[in-house]
Amino acid sequence: MTQSAVSAQIRNLEQALGIRLFDRTGRQALLNAAGQRAIPMAREMLETFSRMAISDDVSEYRGELKIGAVATVQTGLLPQALLRLRQQAPRLEPKLVPGVSLNLLSQVDTGEVDLAIMIKPPLNCPRSCQRK
Repeated sequence: MTQSAVSAQIRNLEQALGIRLFDRTGRQALLNAAGQRAIPMAREMLETFSRMAISDDVSEYRGELKIGAVATVQTGLLPQALLRLRQQAPRLEPKLVPGVSLNLLSQVDTGEVDLAIMIKPPLNCPRSCQRK
């Protein structure tokens, strides 16, 4: 995209919103306070747009799924769950990551694992990690 095309898109966005997002001086454009406030909202819109492309059809899921699990789950409920997952999403590649609850919680938080099956940790979880 050329610089003039980007500038035109920025002007269109500012006109549509009715606010200036950049302070312009000569050939330089610096994000102003309104632009700074708009960044998290723009990121949220892009994430929402990305989620809209995710299929509801589980059989279309593909790629690696890192599953953290405590020892008691690995021999209890997990084998049957993995078998069912394989049947419903054959292109998904589950990878088991053994661990203890507090470490697994940290690994979910850092993105090292996609999900974790663990005992409830002795602390308050943020709303994003509550049981669903």
